[in-house]
Amino acid sequence: MPGSNPVARLPLNRLTWPIACVAIAGLAASCTHRTSDNPLTVFAAASLTDAIDAIADSFSVHTEAPVRVHVAASSVLARQIESGARADIFITADPSWGEYLIEQGIVVSGRELTITSHLVLVRRETSDSSTSLREALDSSRRLAIGDPAHVPAGAYAKDWLECMGMWGLLQNRIIPTIDVRAALAAVDTGAADAAIVYSSDTHALGAAYGGDIFRLADECQPEITYGAYVGRFGNVDRSVAFLEYLSSPARRETWTKLGFEWR
Repeated sequence: MPGSNPVARLPLNRLTWPIACVAIAGLAASCTHRTSDNPLTVFAAASLTDAIDAIADSFSVHTEAPVRVHVAASSVLARQIESGARADIFITADPSWGEYLIEQGIVVSGRELTITSHLVLVRRETSDSSTSLREALDSSRRLAIGDPAHVPAGAYAKDWLECMGMWGLLQNRIIPTIDVRAALAAVDTGAADAAIVYSSDTHALGAAYGGDIFRLADECQPEITYGAYVGRFGNVDRSVAFLEYLSSPARRETWTKLGFEWR
């Protein structure tokens, strides 16, 4: 099992999945039959909540195949799957968890998704235009991040702070949360003055949000990678069809509209 640093990278050269359901453009007939009594179950990283919900709804409309989405931190989902939770698909912000499940024989294959994001600082307060990122961090008495021991976004945030030489200064102000969306919620509710989250998470703030959003310095920005994996014990053909659907260039607009970067 991945250790205390969950974003340690494992080789991704095994991330290929079997060809199934023929070309996804038409979604082969074998994947379009009604399966209302057996929905496709997708376990997805919390940072993907809005995009996966939207894509799952669209897939269901096109294929008449219901999709059930369960979101949490990548490490939590991986442990649930290892403990026996049925997941047809596992989509993680830390591919090392997918590789771990492959080694355990629980998932059969996967691939790196063509999306990424970057880290930002979100604050409740609005600063004037002269306020720097460092000043915004220095003035934040309570800084929420996903728990670095378990949450990929939190591990990325810690790595960035260490790279910038700021972890030691801010460590005692850190509020660790169960996932990246909980860090964002801590700012929204006033439990934290600021949070480091993915840029894609800021979409959840809505148009009425009036606080600051700072992009973290590029020289220490991590390479954020998402991996998607097919479970061994579900409907493999339908799972592959869903993963092809969400990876299709036709879904690019959905991903980018919700704050992700297509690469």
